[in-house]
Amino acid sequence: MRITRIYDTGVGGESSFDELEIPRDNAAENANGVRYLASDAIPTADDGVLFLDLPQGYESGWHNGAKQLIGVVLSGRLEAETSTREKRQWGPLEAFMVDDRTGKGHNGRVLEGPARLLYVFLPEDFDAERWKV
Repeated sequence: MRITRIYDTGVGGESSFDELEIPRDNAAENANGVRYLASDAIPTADDGVLFLDLPQGYESGWHNGAKQLIGVVLSGRLEAETSTREKRQWGPLEAFMVDDRTGKGHNGRVLEGPARLLYVFLPEDFDAERWKV
């Protein structure tokens, strides 16, 4: 599963995007004999998960992610912009990772709303680099 990451490049505090691939290498079979693939379990922070409903036209303003998280868009359309002015969009069932806890941050906006999001907070020591494409 491909996921887009928003991160601090470490150069002048600029934020940017990169692509990650969450491996699904664990083959399993259900009780009906149907085979499927799964990822390793991804640990979560004590904060767990959060659901958000954001109205049409919502704009976050420039900010850093308070914690590292994986966001999944359940409905609506979301856009994020990095400090270098690059933009990406996500719609239903697409995921992104917020990992720019330092630097100039990013700005988010709801293009089609309301947008419903699911945030899964990751522990402080989670290393997203292992998924880098």
